[in-house]
Amino acid sequence: LSKSVAGNAQQSKYLLNVINDGFLKELRGRTNDLRTVNNVYYEEEEEAESAQDEAANFGGLQQVVGVRHEEISNGIKTSQQEQQSEQEQKDTADEDQSAENSGTVQKINELYDALLATNGDWKELMVTSSDMFDESQSAKKSLVQEISSKYSKLQELMVKIEKLPSTVIA
Repeated sequence: LSKSVAGNAQQSKYLLNVINDGFLKELRGRTNDLRTVNNVYYEEEEEAESAQDEAANFGGLQQVVGVRHEEISNGIKTSQQEQQSEQEQKDTADEDQSAENSGTVQKINELYDALLATNGDWKELMVTSSDMFDESQSAKKSLVQEISSKYSKLQELMVKIEKLPSTVIA
């Protein structure tokens, strides 16, 4: 019985560590995501290449986030399945231990669900950021065209003014 209790505690600890690793991996990934977003918005580079690179950064960022979330989720699912199959192989005759394991399993499931929920929220935020970036680039392009048009009209007006005969008022 004591071996069984120790084994179950060890399995639970292992699963909690896997979930903790998932949270840490996600935290590190989000730090990198924020750096990427910051670079897209605040680093000024050559205009023609910059807009294409920035759009590619957001597209790539969304893919990276999706892949990271899949890796975390699959890693945890795999660990849970391994632990469940090991648990099924062991004899669990003691009801008290079964109730304790049930509470631990519930805690592990709650942590896993919380991780999945925050990952979903983060993915939505990345999509929203990408959409807002696209909108800002469109507005920027529109403003540049508008200013260029006004500047062109101003230059035409200056040419016409220079062609006017000068008059001296005495």
